[in-house]
Amino acid sequence: METKLTRIAEKARENPKLKFTTLVHLINEETLMAAHMMPERKAVGVDGVSKAEYEANLEVNMKDLVARMKRQGLQTASGWASLHSQARKQQNEATGHTGI
Repeated sequence: METKLTRIAEKARENPKLKFTTLVHLINEETLMAAHMMPERKAVGVDGVSKAEYEANLEVNMKDLVARMKRQGLQTASGWASLHSQARKQQNEATGHTGI
């Protein structure tokens, strides 16, 4: 697996305009776990979950993430934004806030 990922990284460096149609077949729990454990700081995701919160149930979260990726059930950032704005609107209506 590492060899395939290394080769993809090399191709991307060699040709920055190269477009990959799909890489999901290369991603599994092992590769996600390796990426998660990298020492770099991680930003909070579009779903608002921090690295520490995600780690609280890491094994289950990784299995769920891989399953959703394989069946293409991931929500895009715009989808999250839409859900967030809908939830905010409902919250404002329930509390009487105008959202301004």
